[in-house]
Amino acid sequence: MSASESVDGTNGAEITPMMSIRGGPAGLFHQPIHESLTLAILISGNFGVAHGTTVDNATNEDWEYIRGAVWNDDPACLLFDDDEVHNHVYSTGLKWGYFYNAGAIEWKNLSSSRFRNPTGRSHYGDLQFLHCMASQSGELPVETKRKLMVWLEVMYKLANREDGINGDTEIGSTKLSEFCPVLSLPPSFKPLRFLLANESSFEGTNVGRRALGSMFHIIQDSYAIGHTKRTLLNSQDKESDDSLKFKPGTVDQWGAIENFHTYSGQNEAAHSHYDYSNNPLSNSGNLGNLAQFDGFIGCHMAIEKCKGLMTLKQSGTKWNNGVKDYLDRDVFALSSRPTPANNQV
Repeated sequence: MSASESVDGTNGAEITPMMSIRGGPAGLFHQPIHESLTLAILISGNFGVAHGTTVDNATNEDWEYIRGAVWNDDPACLLFDDDEVHNHVYSTGLKWGYFYNAGAIEWKNLSSSRFRNPTGRSHYGDLQFLHCMASQSGELPVETKRKLMVWLEVMYKLANREDGINGDTEIGSTKLSEFCPVLSLPPSFKPLRFLLANESSFEGTNVGRRALGSMFHIIQDSYAIGHTKRTLLNSQDKESDDSLKFKPGTVDQWGAIENFHTYSGQNEAAHSHYDYSNNPLSNSGNLGNLAQFDGFIGCHMAIEKCKGLMTLKQSGTKWNNGVKDYLDRDVFALSSRPTPANNQV
């Protein structure tokens, strides 16, 4: 979600958790960029989601992917009401807004309670890798990448049912245990199902789809200018630098990661500009039409790389037999001289 006005009514406090998601009562706040990208990937790649599917008419089954893509912004599952029959009934967003704003204060003051607020951890703290960002300025790029690769490995193995990992596997028995210090939330003794769906009563929860959606989110955010600095491969196609635009008929092409950003201390207006919270798609009823993402910096590359991941998943490729290399050497490849994290945009 990205906003200049918070869903909890805190006098216009800036809320800009990465590439935009929809939230608030009836989903009235902001454009569903992550949600639309996720459906565009699944539709255009013929991965089992019907043409004509939109954020508004998607089935519960399709929404399991979307809930995964939203999860990185909503790790405490506060943006939706719990329901046995439906998995996409929007809540008021008040609790989400409260914990988001609390997280900013907790991490600024290094409060002892900061590890018990997953929303704050994701946006301001140690879990910023969920958005392809560093935990703090100065963090070495190899460390940021190491953490996000740990997450991606467990999520993929959960989705692909590798190494006996499934929804009932305890978090603490996986490599994710490093992200569950003592007294933190989520607790390490809970299963992966709890991690991705909390205590949901929804009968159709599919943790494999949610895991893939979470992976999509990191890939998508990795091409957002407020999150990383990548090598531009087609600078000759630029039309302007401020704000960044490309010539008609061309799309931006990005290579290796030169730098990971961190959210704390960033220019929030500049970050929000490239998260497209107020930029509706021109043809949201036909998300298989990828041309409507022209002008949305990073979106074409994000779709391409997520489709690459899904192709590997659909073919049954194991983590160590191609998926790890694809993510490590292609999607999240570091430049030859990456620099420590900063809060620039």
